[in-house]
Amino acid sequence: MTKNTQRQPTVPTSSPPNVGPDSVATPATEPDPRDGRRTLLSPPAEPSDRMKVAQEAPLGPALAAATTDPDEALALLERLSSLLR
Repeated sequence: MTKNTQRQPTVPTSSPPNVGPDSVATPATEPDPRDGRRTLLSPPAEPSDRMKVAQEAPLGPALAAATTDPDEALALLERLSSLLR
């Protein structure tokens, strides 16, 4: 007699860390009125707390930490700024 050794999938019993009602804003979804097979996504009406922190964080120090060449960090920052104009 052989024993079934396949593992059954487990269902997580708790949320991953840093996930809660204030950490992630859920986009609005609705069926596409022209094509019912698709779902349209809209950004949330109010950004999440995490998004607000990310939007307010200065980009320069993060770029400087990501590269050892300060000139490269400055060039990346200038290029990103030009894309926002």
